Amino acid sequence: MSLEFDERICATCPTADCLVKCQYMDLDRETAHAEMMKVIRGEDSPVLRDCATCYACEEYCPRGNHPFYLITDRREEKGLLTAPRPITNQWINMAEHQ
Repeated sequence: MSLEFDERICATCPTADCLVKCQYMDLDRETAHAEMMKVIRGEDSPVLRDCATCYACEEYCPRGNHPFYLITDRREEKGLLTAPRPITNQWINMAEHQ
């Protein structure tokens, strides 16, 4: 089982449930789809700022795609880390030494 995001699956999704059902965002279907397309293209989107990295989008995706991994990859590319960098670095360091 691959946990990679497939943009082809997302581009034809009729529901955009991954973002529509997100409790941290208030997006209608049309806006959610447009914002996800921005994320796919690597453009700025409020999704990248507002994502709480709760993983719910993975559960809400009706097609079994992996929007969480796309969103977290884009956040990382833009330097938007969930935790402050020193804490993130500490987690990485701890994981490497287990």
